[in-house]
Amino acid sequence: MFCPNCGTELPDDSVFCGTCGQRVDEEAGGFEQPSGDVVQPVIPAAPAPDQKKNVKLIGGIAAGAVALIVIIAVAFNLFGGGKYTKPMDQLCKLVNSKETNIEKYVDATCPKFMVNAYKNGISLMSEVDDFDEAMDDLKDEMKDGFDDLKDMYGKDFKVKYEILDKDKMSKSQLKKVKNSYRDIRSSLEWVQEDGKYYDAIEDELDNATLKKFNKLVKQLSDDLKEIEVTEGYTLEVNVSIEGKEDDDDEDMKINVIKVNGKWCIDFTSGDFNILPSLLW
Repeated sequence: MFCPNCGTELPDDSVFCGTCGQRVDEEAGGFEQPSGDVVQPVIPAAPAPDQKKNVKLIGGIAAGAVALIVIIAVAFNLFGGGKYTKPMDQLCKLVNSKETNIEKYVDATCPKFMVNAYKNGISLMSEVDDFDEAMDDLKDEMKDGFDDLKDMYGKDFKVKYEILDKDKMSKSQLKKVKNSYRDIRSSLEWVQEDGKYYDAIEDELDNATLKKFNKLVKQLSDDLKEIEVTEGYTLEVNVSIEGKEDDDDEDMKINVIKVNGKWCIDFTSGDFNILPSLLW
């Protein structure tokens, strides 16, 4: 006789299979397990042909998806979506949404330590009489400016830019930019030494707040001293504004720089140079 489970040839009077332990006598029907710890071999089933095809298909789809992501990433960096354009992209987005919150413009275009100084300074100055009103007036002026643009170009005007040329800044150029930011410290030291800007606020802020303001100015000065400008590009950019009523464009030179790891617009050179107004 043969074991119905594993096929081993057995004596005719066998009750259990000596190989797999299966009960083989006719009384038990040939399928009853014996009592006790008998271990049976486990034979894995071969995958069906359709399962093999599905595994290959899923693997192919995954590989294709990865390849597509790589292609999109490469194209994004080659055709104007690189990280160095991030501050200009954000600036256009803010203008096109008619944003009047100045803090968002600062955050989009300036180094992080300047953003922090701006936010903390605004918080301290909010205790000065008429300061909040002055900030509201500034927002109203920006809103009026957007209204003027709507009148000229149409309600849904859009600002766009196109990079015409890009030159990587040399180490000497980066050093010059770095020194330009460090020069801003002279204005801050002047504030601390002469107290020129304190005249308007020292009577309205308590001593504790004035100490915080002094600490803020010192921290900004220290951050400017330690500034790191590691990369930069000089961009020839065509900036356009288009609407249903009219359109216009202008070529500009804009420097974008990587300051302490963040891409920013350089406000000390090019057509965005505001350094003279900061120092004088």
